[in-house]
Amino acid sequence: MRVQDPLEQHPPFDIPEGAWQFYRSQRYQQIIETPKPDPVVTVNWSVRKGPFTEDYENPPYISFRTSDGNMGYVNSMKGTAHKTAKVNAGGRWHYCPENIGEEYVKLFAEWKSKSRKKPAEQPVSPCTPKHVLQAQADTLIKAGEWQPRREYR
Repeated sequence: MRVQDPLEQHPPFDIPEGAWQFYRSQRYQQIIETPKPDPVVTVNWSVRKGPFTEDYENPPYISFRTSDGNMGYVNSMKGTAHKTAKVNAGGRWHYCPENIGEEYVKLFAEWKSKSRKKPAEQPVSPCTPKHVLQAQADTLIKAGEWQPRREYR
């Protein structure tokens, strides 16, 4: 049991249970501590099909958004995103719910049945056409940002 002196000159202190009558007769106040409630944080989970890159469909992913502003997504090429999806919100970990995991497994199985290798990246030309370089140089000269290179001998 914690008590506070009548003039509040000292910090609260603990006393044995049997001594409360003595302190109460001297007008000490009993301090009843109430635990602070945990902040209420909600997490919204959803499953989405993966975006398309040309004619290739990326694997599905699980996205989350919390009421305290966190958001993100988890995806996997092996179909395990529902097992690894977790987010720390409001000081505790929230894991992917079972119904979202079931939806993800269905979408992943559908994606896996029709997936194929990811297309090769577009090669970038090592040569830039002269007219493109000239247009960029004209823009820089007009803005005053480009200076001719000085040769030091």
